[in-house]
Amino acid sequence: MIVAVSDEALQSEPGQGGGDDPFVSASVVADHGHWTVVVDVVFPDGVVRHRIRTYPTRARAEMAARIMQAAAERGHRPDRGSP
Repeated sequence: MIVAVSDEALQSEPGQGGGDDPFVSASVVADHGHWTVVVDVVFPDGVVRHRIRTYPTRARAEMAARIMQAAAERGHRPDRGSP
């Protein structure tokens, strides 16, 4: 599955209030009989796609993608252990 998104759609995404935080999306794509989790990171000046890992079943890949998406949506925590 490949999804094409226009610049206008990226600008209208929820949470895209013009801040410096990138928009992150985790998705699952079919790849030669296996399932691959990819993470797309949208910055103001471009898009980066990271191929994370390939899984033998779609269910495992979708579970991993949900976990990665949830982790990306969490707020940044302050530095731990800093004086």
